[in-house]
Amino acid sequence: MMCCACMRVSIIHIFCERTVQHNQDDILSLASISASMRMLHYFLVASSDIAREKASRLLQIPETIARFWTILKKYDYGLTAEFYNGQIPAFGVAVKFLRVLREVLDLNCVGVQQCIRSLSLYEMVFDIACDILRRVTEIANSLSHGDKQGGFMRRCSTEFERIMDCSVDIISEVIREVSSLTFFTNKSARLGNTYCRTRAVRFLMEKDPMLLFKLTSLLAYDARICLHGIKSFSARGIRSNISQVKTGASELDNLRIKIVKLLGTATIFLPSGHYNIFRYIRQMCVKNMVTMRESLISDILHSEGWSILKAHLQDQLFARGKLITDAKGQSGEEGQIEVVEDIMMMESNDRSGTYLLLFTNLRFYISRPSTPSDIRRLTKSSLSKWTQFDFHRLVNSLVMIRYEDIRAVYQGYGGQDLVLHRIDRQKDVELVMSLRSMRLGVVESIVEILRRYCTDDLGKPLVDPPQIKKTKVESSATSSGNKGKSEVELILERRVGELPKIVQSHLSRLSRRSADGLGNAKNSKSKKIVYTSGHFFDLALLTLFGQLARREPVGEASSFEPICFTDVFFGSLTGQAKTTLIWFRVVHDRPKSRVQNFIVAATKKIDRWSPGESSKGWDDFLQLRWYLNLQNMTDIMVKHAASPIIHMLYKSEHRRTGTKIIRFDCDSAFQLWRRTLQTYLKQIGGWNSSYAPGSEVENAKNL
Repeated sequence: MMCCACMRVSIIHIFCERTVQHNQDDILSLASISASMRMLHYFLVASSDIAREKASRLLQIPETIARFWTILKKYDYGLTAEFYNGQIPAFGVAVKFLRVLREVLDLNCVGVQQCIRSLSLYEMVFDIACDILRRVTEIANSLSHGDKQGGFMRRCSTEFERIMDCSVDIISEVIREVSSLTFFTNKSARLGNTYCRTRAVRFLMEKDPMLLFKLTSLLAYDARICLHGIKSFSARGIRSNISQVKTGASELDNLRIKIVKLLGTATIFLPSGHYNIFRYIRQMCVKNMVTMRESLISDILHSEGWSILKAHLQDQLFARGKLITDAKGQSGEEGQIEVVEDIMMMESNDRSGTYLLLFTNLRFYISRPSTPSDIRRLTKSSLSKWTQFDFHRLVNSLVMIRYEDIRAVYQGYGGQDLVLHRIDRQKDVELVMSLRSMRLGVVESIVEILRRYCTDDLGKPLVDPPQIKKTKVESSATSSGNKGKSEVELILERRVGELPKIVQSHLSRLSRRSADGLGNAKNSKSKKIVYTSGHFFDLALLTLFGQLARREPVGEASSFEPICFTDVFFGSLTGQAKTTLIWFRVVHDRPKSRVQNFIVAATKKIDRWSPGESSKGWDDFLQLRWYLNLQNMTDIMVKHAASPIIHMLYKSEHRRTGTKIIRFDCDSAFQLWRRTLQTYLKQIGGWNSSYAPGSEVENAKNL
């Protein structure tokens, strides 16, 4: 008899086929298919373990995926001209389909027969992602032509950029899975596994000869947007995006980060990959009349260097017997061979040094703070200068940590801070590691790996779990002089003085959301609201804005919202230091629609953040160091170097001019701030874009 899970999947598939056959209304057909994809994804993610496993097995049959693909391909994934109305894809069918495929890729095959059988599924999923990427790329490239003004001033909607991101993510995930297959399980099968994996990945990437061209064309699309400050179809000026504040990057930035990483991986498996990548980049720059940024080229070279280092460390660890070659009787599935999946570099928040994190499919390693000095700017050429002693020292400094020892993973606002709670089995103590990376995308990649391998007894990821130790931050005040005031209000008053109305209203909204999340009745008169560690950054930003409101009167402002939250190198012309840079947007009801924008430089006391243990410390987590009302900004200059720089010129209260330097460690953080500044300057009419800037240092008012 067919199990319940298989029956539900079959019913969904039959419903899709019948809808297409008997429905003459294409829009209604796409709506039905979209609803079916949503049900299928929910069924794969939120069902019981047994039902989820059986449904995944059914969907892992290539014929089942092919039938769904045929149905969606008939309507061109909702991207045809009939549904291409206002650059919005029909019902998000493509994204939902890609998310379903994402859930069925984790096969963990062992043995020649299973690996060969799984390659047919990987090949089909890879073809689907490349086909969707081809259609979206064609649409993105078409937006650079046909403009009456002769300019490249059009941009896809957020939904289309989400499809681009999902397509690139699927391609990267397929390459990761195929490059981790275990064809042979004996100890002497290292060369055989390496050869089969390399040939399999090369076969997939060579099936589509234009794959690298599509990826570089998306980089050219990104370059057009970053050069001219083009808004999305659905965007209306500067808006707060809470996911952008939490992860430190928008969807366009995440797309760029994934493309750069994928291009670095392609250079390992394709013999002419390095040459073709930069050949296509030159072609797309000429076609789109843009200059490719030196910071972006530098990131691609870094990604290429890290991919080569990963391959070298795989061989070095195997040669020294540190990788599991026969997992029988050890952690992991029987016969599974350990494979290096990714490597990252992070810095300790206590300034103890730089660490190399190496992740495999069974466990991960962290180095002692004795890595080579040039590893921060690693490229293929610099890696070729490494001696055997450099590799020997790096490999010997690696300390093994099991995924089972991880108890919690916390990610800070801005996507650059990471806290790991783990158990040291030798000393029988719990350790807390606080790490930071100035490059965007590193923490997100680590969290994605730990989300896959670190789960609790119910199979849920241990990323941002509830508090380990319950602590109340806010309770009713009992002193007679402060009757009716909560503890949070008292702490804020001690820190910033008398609270402005905007801070009081923002705190009341946060309290209502906390009460609703805890299930408190709306008509409850109790003020005993419990703030968990999830509210830590909200309260820290509220305290920082209170410090700003004391120095810069905001009047009768109704609300404020953070726009960007990034760790940068900030200072004067003589030197810069690590600083947290935050963009605040303040909205006033009177006069109507008046908006103020502030750039705030704050000192971050990372030791005050103890997620999972305590919710206190938010009141002095961010200390105001410097701020600028953008109305006082007189000029801005941008330098596209390997470490990109933004020069801000402004006038102080005494009419004295000043200059501040913002230096970024990666291209993505630089473009996030540059794009936001572009949008602001366009709103005030101070931005005139030109098609091909000729200088390296460009005036933002005539870029």
